[in-house]
Amino acid sequence: MRSPVSGVPRALLGGAALFLALAALFLLATPRVVQVVPQDGSVDVSSRRAFQITFTHEMDLVSVESRISFEPDVPGNYTWEDRTLTFQPDEDWPEGTRVTLRLKSGASARILLPMLRSYTWSFQIAKRRIIYLWPESGPAELYLRHLEGEDAERLTQTEAGILDYSLDPDGDTAVYSAMRADGNTELREISLSTGEDRLLYACPQGDHCQEIAHEPDGKRIAFERFGFVSGQGGQPFPGPSSVWVLDLESGDEALPVGDVDHARSNPDWSTAGRLAYYDDTLKAIALVDVENSLGESPFNFIPNDLGLNGAWSPDGQDLIYASIVIVENDSSDDSQVDFYSHVYRMDVATGSIADLTGDDAGQVEDAAPVYSPDGEWIAFTRKYLDNERWTLGRQLWIMRADGSDPRQLTAEPNLHVSSVVWSHDARMLTFVRKNQADLAQAIEIWVIGVDGEDVELLVEGGYAPQWIP
Repeated sequence: MRSPVSGVPRALLGGAALFLALAALFLLATPRVVQVVPQDGSVDVSSRRAFQITFTHEMDLVSVESRISFEPDVPGNYTWEDRTLTFQPDEDWPEGTRVTLRLKSGASARILLPMLRSYTWSFQIAKRRIIYLWPESGPAELYLRHLEGEDAERLTQTEAGILDYSLDPDGDTAVYSAMRADGNTELREISLSTGEDRLLYACPQGDHCQEIAHEPDGKRIAFERFGFVSGQGGQPFPGPSSVWVLDLESGDEALPVGDVDHARSNPDWSTAGRLAYYDDTLKAIALVDVENSLGESPFNFIPNDLGLNGAWSPDGQDLIYASIVIVENDSSDDSQVDFYSHVYRMDVATGSIADLTGDDAGQVEDAAPVYSPDGEWIAFTRKYLDNERWTLGRQLWIMRADGSDPRQLTAEPNLHVSSVVWSHDARMLTFVRKNQADLAQAIEIWVIGVDGEDVELLVEGGYAPQWIP
């Protein structure tokens, strides 16, 4: 028979085991961080990048948000979805800055257990970068280049080149139209940080998809789709185009926009959920309220014979565009007519239109207007048409949003400026230029400050540049 004393160690052992089991359960029940985006130590992070933290448990919102701090400190908003917290800054992270995020211990889960440890993460915001297509002679691929570096990074490797692309508003991904070896196209999305590439939409057999435009929240894209018809001698040429919208998150089928009996092209989104495109049938810019219905007819049309779409103001309330002005000449030749073009601004809510070029500019060919991100300036290209000031190419200009204070930034009579894009801080512009007097010369991508200084050649043979946030 065993002594009662011999049972003491077993009792102690059982108690210790129970304690360890309870401690293990406690540790498993306490909240922990399982994922952060961007990852700790990431470099070349977009200046618009939101920060996300995913926990093991659903958390008490106030206890988490009160224990988070950023360095540098920028204002922003917190949103929650299940166990994931997202912090979206109200302004861009400073270029080239290392951002440090700290989460102190003590944040509690909804089951009231506290987080036992603190966390620290950091990531490096990218310096100025552009994305572009190269080479002009084709087949073209997507490239990325830092303004302060000399080497370019190739992003894509397609079968037969890229027709077109669009950068998402946060600068994380690009959607591009890839040509396949069989002559068909597909829309693909590539991550600029990881290189991950996925198929979004296979354009129907025989059709081409291009002119891609991201919705400002990045959830949808609009694009142009067209097939081919037989011309003289059986040679194929592009037929009437149409505009479609694709939801990037749901994966639903693409849906057509506007009057299906009309030829439609060049879609562009506003921040107010509207979509502008060019109606080739009516020779007008069409405005559609996409939030209510994709298939309904546009709520407004802006007559335009140039065949070009406009550009939205940052608040989505105004649309600027170039349009032809026809003036009958008073000379003895009654058939002579003068043609030139001005930049106009339309208030979408009221329909009122203002001539931003104005009569004081004289006979000019103004084109391709685009708002600065802060809405204070408009960049455009201008070519004088009178004999004294006529030039072979268009030059780069800027003016205030009301049309005042026009300033010429380039003065190279034989060089034609196009594809003008503002930097996100509205301090610089990038543009493409072509020597009209010697078309054998390669097209070039340049950058210039809004004061006309700091002019620099970035890429020879490249085109379609965009600034990466």
